[in-house]
Amino acid sequence: MLPAYAASCFVKILRGGTNFDASELDKYVSGLQLYLKDKEAKWSFLILVHSGNASRILKEKIQSLSNEAIGVALVDLVTIEILHNSSLIGRAAERILPKKWKSSGVDVEATSQDVPDQAQGRQWSKLAFVFGLTLLGLTFLSFLVSAFLIGSLITNRGGLVVNIGLASVITYWYSRGKYYNRISLEGEGITVQTGRNEPSFAKWSSFDLVSLKHLGVGQFDVRLYRVNDHTEFLSVPVSGVKVDPSGFRWKAMELCGHGMNRYVRI
Repeated sequence: MLPAYAASCFVKILRGGTNFDASELDKYVSGLQLYLKDKEAKWSFLILVHSGNASRILKEKIQSLSNEAIGVALVDLVTIEILHNSSLIGRAAERILPKKWKSSGVDVEATSQDVPDQAQGRQWSKLAFVFGLTLLGLTFLSFLVSAFLIGSLITNRGGLVVNIGLASVITYWYSRGKYYNRISLEGEGITVQTGRNEPSFAKWSSFDLVSLKHLGVGQFDVRLYRVNDHTEFLSVPVSGVKVDPSGFRWKAMELCGHGMNRYVRI
């Protein structure tokens, strides 16, 4: 569950030979403080991942940090040892981070490359519901007309065929206005069309944050948040066009430069 306020999480991989010491950590913490102030966020989480190459001085520095708005966790991928600072956010690392790694078999790069440049579709489950409801209503209306004209609740095959035809036309017309979606990924931006609305084009450079929104019943939207105003966003109906939500999110994060700003690059 996401918090009802702004928060952030950053991950840095300490590769072999990387000279990341206590002074470097101070720079990152200072950058996170500026980020929290600029974005009016409540807290931030910094996860440092290494393979047994973290120095003793760095470990001691992490444990001595006392900033309550910033949690720092040092994770050893070899021993799965988690070292964190004493803040509430830092202590949450023991609860949030897994005690052992599980391979999901998902290749993020391959998944994002599987996203098509163009996609369109209708939500057939909802269309089936609309069709069934419309057919039921027309059949009920036919019975009422029959009772009014001849005094008997009857219908025939001809009337049933007419009702099915009318229900199909009404469902198709309704779907064009509500359940028809189209997206197109272009070099500089994305075009989104929902229902009878005019296609909307926006440049990737207009966004700097991406999130995956669960709408319920297995339906997802990907939200692209405007630069400098994260209360405004473009909602992309990925489930409505049968595109993998996770793959599209990774693709959008790459194209938008998700989270890349002057405070992150320190």
